[in-house]
Order: sequence, then structure tokens, then C-alpha cells
Amino acid sequence: MLSWRKPPSFWKDPQSIFVKLLWPFSCLVTAIGRYRRRNATPYQAEISVICVGNVTVGGTGKTPIVMALAQLLQQQGFTPHILSRGFGVKLKEPRRVDPLDAAESVGDEPLLLAKKAPTWVYPDRVQTAKLAVAAGADILLLDDGFQNPFLHQDLKLLVVDGNQGFGNQAVLPAGPLREPLSDALKRADAVLLYGSMADLSWGSHKPFFNVELISTQYPAPTPYVAFAAIGHPEKFFNSLRQKGFLLKKTVCFPDHHFYDPHTLQKLIQMAKTHQAKLITTEKDAVKIPFSIRNEIEVFTVEAQFKDNDLFNDWLLKKLEML
Repeated sequence: MLSWRKPPSFWKDPQSIFVKLLWPFSCLVTAIGRYRRRNATPYQAEISVICVGNVTVGGTGKTPIVMALAQLLQQQGFTPHILSRGFGVKLKEPRRVDPLDAAESVGDEPLLLAKKAPTWVYPDRVQTAKLAVAAGADILLLDDGFQNPFLHQDLKLLVVDGNQGFGNQAVLPAGPLREPLSDALKRADAVLLYGSMADLSWGSHKPFFNVELISTQYPAPTPYVAFAAIGHPEKFFNSLRQKGFLLKKTVCFPDHHFYDPHTLQKLIQMAKTHQAKLITTEKDAVKIPFSIRNEIEVFTVEAQFKDNDLFNDWLLKKLEML
């Protein structure tokens, strides 16, 4: 597998000397986070806010869950709007995402989310919350922002990737955690778990709901070159293999990477060399020009709760109490 950037290997090793050396900085990050949350005066929106977030850096599958929640709420008669930060883009003011916007302008994840529900993008979630309410939203979905103390969150859902776990369980930069796990769990109303973990005692006092990524897509009788710019591209590659895709080569880029014409041409040439088709994720596809998008197959997935009725009942009861 070709790779441009990976998390440091010591993030998986609690005994690494680097963990000990970086521990003071982790303590500082923890202290700053706690200070911000303790002293912030969060804005209370006129409507309920559901936050879908995580405690680790990198992709845990939040966006597919937000998309699934948007559809669930629409089926129940709600008009959800989604608030996204727009990672990697520089906006001068908040804006509502048009599905025809360029990914470089609004970000890759907001473009995906906008296919399911009205989506607003800007780092200041308070501003986008006000705009969404004015535009007719009756419930807000916050994509990420679990550590954001400035917008009051009525329901906090913590997404955990069971395959990735929590690494060495240290806070940045000594480990992959954005904050101590215990701090995140105190604020979480429920844990949404992808995959499985041998030890779940860390969250045994919280409601647990198992989630899986489902795809009905199957391979053509041809080899593939797969590429992705997501938090954990190996998850995507493994999903393809499990579905029977024959991967001649895999290429991963940094999360949220934007593709320039030269890189895309190199990928196209690589596929020709291997007499293969290119395949990528939905999140990557929105960053590829329409002129060549038909040359690249897109692997589509959606998040599903293993016990959908149980989660729906829990969510609706929680919303009734707000």
C-alpha cells in the first residue's frame, strides 16, 4: 500500500518512550480542554441539538451516522439541518451548502451531508445554528463538535470504532485521544459502536448501540486500484476485499486531501498499467472533477443500527424528554 502519512506508531504503544516524553504536553491539552468547557457559556438554540462526535482523531464513521440520523428524523416528521465545520476550507462567512458546490469551497463531508438534509458549514457552530433555525430547521445535527463547548448539545452520541479502539489511551500529542476517555463518557448520552471490542467495561454505564456500514455493491470481473483520503483508509480497502474486489494496488492520502489534476492523472495511468479500474469512496468522489468522475467507480456505504427499532425507540424517547 502506498501511503503519504500515517499516525505515529507509538500511539498504539503505552510503553513507548515517546509517550513519556510527550506526557506533559498531553496534560496541557487536557487542562486547556477542561478549562474551555468549564468556563464557556454555551449558546442555547431554540431547538434541540444532537451531536455525533468522537474522542479519537481520524475517521470513526461519524458522517455516515449523521446521514442515517437525518433520514431517520425525516421519517419521523422532523426537518433536520446539519451543521459541519468544513475541515480544510477557509470560509469568510457561514453558508448553506449547495450540492453543486466545489469541495474546495465547502469541504468534502459537507457535500456528502447536503445530499441527505440542508447542511450549513462554518467553524462557528453558533452562527450556523442561528441560520438553520431561521431557515426552518426544527432539530439540528452536529457533525463532530463533541469537544465544542460553545453550542449547547441536548443529546451527545459518542462514536467508537471497535477495530481502532483508543490506541495507547493517551491524549494528544502522546496518543490519539482528543480528551481523556473518562471526560468524554461523562458527557455522552450513548455510545455508538462500530465492530466489536473484547473489553467494554470502560463504557458499561452507558447505553450501547451497535452500528455497521452496509453496502449492496459488488465488483465487476476486473482488478481494481483503490485510493482514498479518509481517516483510516485501510478500513475502506478491507471492506472492498471482503466484498470480493480484487485490489492490485491501494493508495492512501491524508484525510480530507484535495486531488490536483496531476495526481488524478497518475492514478488513471496507474490503473491502466495494472489493467484495472479505479475505485474510491463517496467522500473522495465529491472532490473529483465531473469530467473524469465517470472513469472512477464509487463504493457506496450507509450506516445501519443492528437493532434499528431499539435505537429508534431510545432516540424518540430522549427527544420527547427535551
